Amino acid sequence: MYEFKLYIAGQTPQSNSTIEGVTWFLRNSCGDKHVLNIVDILQNPSQAIDDGVFVTPTLVKIEPKPERRIVGSLEATGRLSNLLFD
Repeated sequence: MYEFKLYIAGQTPQSNSTIEGVTWFLRNSCGDKHVLNIVDILQNPSQAIDDGVFVTPTLVKIEPKPERRIVGSLEATGRLSNLLFD
């Protein structure tokens, strides 16, 4: 099972597009074998600080180990593939 956290800043068109893109990619790459938790740092800043996230968007692969992060644009599927399969 894959576990991810996606950090966004507010309910903006860009955040919504990022959520849709990451959700689509994970569904097509992992099927039903993933969990995506979304953290809005404007609503939950302490979560972001505790997790060491200071830039959005940030996608963190939590499981399986090792933990990996992508910071910034998540539109390039090659970057997302590297997160999953490296």
